[in-house]
Amino acid sequence: MNAVFVNFRFLPLMTVLIAVCGCGKTDENLPLTFPVTGTVTYNGEPMATGSISALPQTEGDVVKPANGSIVDGKYELSTFESGDGALIGTHKVLISLRDERGTTSLIPQRYSDISRTPFTMEVVEGSNEFNFDLD
Repeated sequence: MNAVFVNFRFLPLMTVLIAVCGCGKTDENLPLTFPVTGTVTYNGEPMATGSISALPQTEGDVVKPANGSIVDGKYELSTFESGDGALIGTHKVLISLRDERGTTSLIPQRYSDISRTPFTMEVVEGSNEFNFDLD
C-alpha cells in the first residue's frame, strides 16, 4: 500500500512539469510559412465555394500541406494556424468542389487528383498571390 501512495504523491508535481514543459513542437520549432492568397475561377466566373490544398513537393523535416476554403472566388492558405500561409518551396495545387453530400465532384476530377492537376505554385519569402483559372 505504501508503494502506491508514494507513486501517487508525485502526481501533482508531474502534472505541473508536463504542463510547463509541454509536449510536441512549439511555435519556435515550426518551419517558416509565408502568406498565400489568390482567386479561383471556373469557366470565367469566381468559384462561389470549394477547397484548395497546396502539397509540398520538397523534402524536409516537416512536410505539411496548406489548406484553405474558397469563398466568392477568393482563398487564403493555412498550414499550422489560421492564415499563416504555406511552407516555402514548390507545391502541387488541388482544387475541389463537391455537391452538398460531398459525394460528387462538380468540377473536372483532374483538379483534385495529385497525379493530374495542372497547377503548381512556388512559395517564396514574403507575400504570395496565385490565381487559378479552371475550365
